[in-house]
Amino acid sequence: MLYPNEHQQLFACESYYHTLNISIRTKDSTHLNPTSDHKLQAGLIEINKDQEYELEISRKKGFDNTSGLEYMKVQISKLNTNGQVIIPFKEGAYKLKEMKFFDPLDLGESPDFFSSRAAFKNEMKLDSTSHYTNGSVKAKYFIQYPNYPLYYVEEFDSISKEMTAAGFRMLIKQVDYWAINKKAVWSNTNLNKYGYWEYFKEGVRTKHELWAGGLMEEFHWYSVGKLKYEFHQSTPYPQNKDSEVLKFAHYLSNGNMDHRCFSNNSNRSSFLEFYTYDNKGRILLLERYSCIDGISPEKLIHRSLYYPNGQLKMSEEIKPSYQIKYFNNDGTEKKI
Repeated sequence: MLYPNEHQQLFACESYYHTLNISIRTKDSTHLNPTSDHKLQAGLIEINKDQEYELEISRKKGFDNTSGLEYMKVQISKLNTNGQVIIPFKEGAYKLKEMKFFDPLDLGESPDFFSSRAAFKNEMKLDSTSHYTNGSVKAKYFIQYPNYPLYYVEEFDSISKEMTAAGFRMLIKQVDYWAINKKAVWSNTNLNKYGYWEYFKEGVRTKHELWAGGLMEEFHWYSVGKLKYEFHQSTPYPQNKDSEVLKFAHYLSNGNMDHRCFSNNSNRSSFLEFYTYDNKGRILLLERYSCIDGISPEKLIHRSLYYPNGQLKMSEEIKPSYQIKYFNNDGTEKKI
């Protein structure tokens, strides 16, 4: 074991059946900046190519707190390039560069865990299949854990076979006491969703969701792969109480922002921002409105105008107190 006294916790993840903890051992004293990215369904750390690291993944199975942990350890050394890796959990010690699903990335290249080179299949046993009244397949249920009702489900559209969805469902006969109608859990198709859900059309991913007792995050893509929409469930107790948290955003097909909504944790307020562009996609106007429901704009509180080169031309604060400033094309403030 490398450097037993130099231990840093990176990530932790709990499911209905498993608890995963990911930590690292190293002499490197710099901050590794661990970041979770639900859009990529991945975690990110920044390491020093001249240092050695031991990534330690521990897993606890079931609900018995006295049960032992399983450990998987990955040695990282002389990593002279960026890289991505899919890590199917398996006890033992491994070297990162020798792992089957490790791929180096070019400078500036984003991870792509759906690429052919990162192809990964998790073999599961088919438990049962349901059908629509017209005889076509409605859903396939795969066993994830023996004698445990968490199933991986592949669902099919009743008309278009090219439209599919896949993810985990907890299929148990219990009553959802939070639902007003007091119906069983399986009567509401959303209440028993868990973890990541993916939606595809003709094999191309069009939507991604994260479920944990409710919809936590959601992403939609245009057919060309560019982001179309994103949604983030606000947490009741954010780490930074003064920060502005993105709730949702809509994007144009060229990648420009169309409009988005933020919530302010300090005063529990929300506001909407709308963007206007010229025919070349250059921003001309930004307007910010207050809102209560996160959907309907109410009062204009800020407005910004821009030069064709993207420089700020005018900034107008309307709420809480009126203030206006003008700027030259080089970014300096005009004296009026």
